[in-house]
Amino acid sequence: MSSDGRDGRDGRDGRDGLPSRRRLREQRESSEQAERPADTPSPEQGGPGRAGSVPPAAVPATPATPKPATRAVREQPSVMPASQPGAQSAPQRPAPPQPGARPAPQQPAAPRSAASGPGTDVGDARRVPTAGAGEAGANGVQDRPGEARASGAEDRSGSGEPRAGGQAQPGPTRPGPTQPGQAGAPGREPREPVLAAPVLPAAQPVDRGGSASKQRSDRPVREWGVDEMIDRDRRRRGARRAIIVSSIIVVILLVLGGAVTFIWSSYGGRIADAMGWVQKDYEGQGQGEVLVTIAEGDTGEDIANTLEQQGVVKTADAFYKLLLAESPEPVFQPGVYQLAQQMSARAALDALMDPASRVEHAVTLPEGLTGEQTLQRLADATGLPLSDFQAAVADPSAYGLPSGAPSMEGWLFPATYTFDPRLTAQEIIAQMVDKTVSVLDAQGVAAADRERILTVASIVQREARQAQDFPKVARVIYNRLDADMLLQMDSTAQYAGSTAGDTVWTSGESLSDDNPWNTYVNPGLPIGPISNPGEQAIEAALSPAPGSWLYFVTVNLDTGETVFNDTLEQHDAAVEQLNQWCVANPGHGC
Repeated sequence: MSSDGRDGRDGRDGRDGLPSRRRLREQRESSEQAERPADTPSPEQGGPGRAGSVPPAAVPATPATPKPATRAVREQPSVMPASQPGAQSAPQRPAPPQPGARPAPQQPAAPRSAASGPGTDVGDARRVPTAGAGEAGANGVQDRPGEARASGAEDRSGSGEPRAGGQAQPGPTRPGPTQPGQAGAPGREPREPVLAAPVLPAAQPVDRGGSASKQRSDRPVREWGVDEMIDRDRRRRGARRAIIVSSIIVVILLVLGGAVTFIWSSYGGRIADAMGWVQKDYEGQGQGEVLVTIAEGDTGEDIANTLEQQGVVKTADAFYKLLLAESPEPVFQPGVYQLAQQMSARAALDALMDPASRVEHAVTLPEGLTGEQTLQRLADATGLPLSDFQAAVADPSAYGLPSGAPSMEGWLFPATYTFDPRLTAQEIIAQMVDKTVSVLDAQGVAAADRERILTVASIVQREARQAQDFPKVARVIYNRLDADMLLQMDSTAQYAGSTAGDTVWTSGESLSDDNPWNTYVNPGLPIGPISNPGEQAIEAALSPAPGSWLYFVTVNLDTGETVFNDTLEQHDAAVEQLNQWCVANPGHGC
């Protein structure tokens, strides 16, 4: 218990154990009331002159109970009343009250002095009695001379370190010297030293950086001058400016590089040509061998492109410009030409104009030839074996012919061909079939009618001698078919018969031969074409001339004059006319 009768833990904040402001104020007021002298001293206690008072020495000194550490509270300076001469400096325990005695009146406490010793308890506004030289307080406690109270809180740890806002304080309070008349008094126990209660140190800045921050704070700090700071900032700004400028230059170079790449990839050739950076023509006669085909109908520009594609000339433009500069303009013959690679435009043109450069793989197939005659001519022109062509036409379905076609007859279109010497027999046959299909498509013939139209056209091709008679012969065929008459065409009997040679007369054996092509035996059209008709015969089969004719016969084999009749009597008279001509012109196909 403290001298004011309160426990040392009273008045403390329940949150952190520190006294609140209200508790401190109450404790200070209670302490001041306890220190005031009584108004009327009791007989046992004595009057103002301290008569009858208990001598201080009679009561043993009791050391002050140390107070717990509290927060420092700034108080107004006060002056403690001076103690009576000869009074004991240690605090005296109050005597128990006598029966019937009136309590002594409380006197107001003198204001506390701003200067106090290290034993002063600021937290509860009371002094801790210490012995020392100097002026004694109202309770007999003297302050040490030469020590001033800190403006903040008192160092109660006894370490001697300075407190916040003050100077270094001495260590723990030691008991003062024994007062005269008290030292060595018999029957009295020596007074125990009184220690000051510890005081919490003032709040220090919190080090949130740990030990590293303390180490950094211990390092010497370099002081920068104004010029050095300006130079440092200038260098930093220069470095940033250099980075920005470098980045801009890199971006500009990337954009320019992409633009140049795109422009060159798109228009590089034209730019190089315009600037004259590229050589457009080779020099000299070239080297190696290459076969170049000039098709019928090719223009000068087509030939120039073909020569560039096959590596004969460097650019088609160089060859075409040379053609335009020639006078008169060169005329090219269809065919295959043997040239060299990397020839100059002039050398290539001269070679195309030289007949010796032409490779003779061209063949002319007249209209009306049979399939066998056509294959023999192809073998002779190309130098390929006849057996290769016979094997090539063995399967008509390989070329897309109708399933009912008995052979390739009628599908080998008659024309003048120039074949590449590197082609095989099958490739040559394929080209001829493609030509026939293109002619039929041009005439508007449906795919289902191709075989029938070719069959009619093949008969017309073999029977008619003059072009104006083609539509009339086609009309006779259709009129006889419409009348359910046998066609009785000699050309059909001769195709599969035994008639040999170029003659208008058909043997009796051929006329009676029972084969699918013989129209003297079989009604209707033959099983398939009997020759390879040309474009004019196909057109006649599609557009026959109007008429009622049922018969015709050629009466002049030299001129091809043909007579058309409606009746058998008229036809027999025309046949007699042919006989007379043959008697007059022996050996002319009779």
